[in-house]
Amino acid sequence: NGYLFVDKQARVKNGKLYFMGKEAQTNKVAILVYDLNVQARTITNGQVYALLNTTSTYDDFEIAPNGDIYLVSGSNLYCFGQNGAPKNIPGTSQTYRYYSGYLLDLFCITGQDVYMESRTNYNDDIKINRYNINDLVNPVDVKTIPRGKIYAYGYYCNGMQYIPDLDMITIFVNDYTYFVGRSTLDFTKDTPVVTETNDYSGITYDPIKKQFIEIRQTTPYNNGRYDYTKRDVTIQPMGFIGARNLLPSPVTKTNTNTMKLTYDLYIDSF
Repeated sequence: NGYLFVDKQARVKNGKLYFMGKEAQTNKVAILVYDLNVQARTITNGQVYALLNTTSTYDDFEIAPNGDIYLVSGSNLYCFGQNGAPKNIPGTSQTYRYYSGYLLDLFCITGQDVYMESRTNYNDDIKINRYNINDLVNPVDVKTIPRGKIYAYGYYCNGMQYIPDLDMITIFVNDYTYFVGRSTLDFTKDTPVVTETNDYSGITYDPIKKQFIEIRQTTPYNNGRYDYTKRDVTIQPMGFIGARNLLPSPVTKTNTNTMKLTYDLYIDSF
């Protein structure tokens, strides 16, 4: 259909599934959009959210509440309108901004807040700047995630996504996804355990089934070649099985003081 998928992280925004692609004839960057439904399928590249006036290569993309598209390349951030034309980075008079050597492997927009990785060396602990979406120059605050919580020492991160239903952010590093609270960038009793995921997966949440979902995407391989005009999409639940039981008051365990718990597990088919 004239567009090719590229191997970048997918995103779930407002009930839609977005991919980065290229227009085959012009090589312009295209953002492709699909309805999100829970089934495995092969999709073609016929639905275009925006065709951008650029042919450069980018590492990541994100979509703002007003429909603008942000692209990340190295330590540079670019902004485009849905009509494809470049726009000024909020707070500047330029259509791109260089962030002083920031790795920028983590970037996501959560309503009026914008989060971006600001560490400059992958041997450092993860550092995240938070900006107001109307001013991407002056950070509102900066938080560091120590390696005792997310071990990123010696690793580049590979993506950051927002789960609005639970006000959580996912951080992907070294083949694993970590879940943290958006406001604290820390773990809570409600955040799931770290889990292994695919590099290019989108992560979302089903509030009805109360289930985290990983949306995997791979390039079909047929007759000895990859077909970038299609994507094989597999939507699968992320398995977290656990329990936390609190007694009314602390009890010291002894050989004669034991407790037995029995659970019934119901696993839906996806």
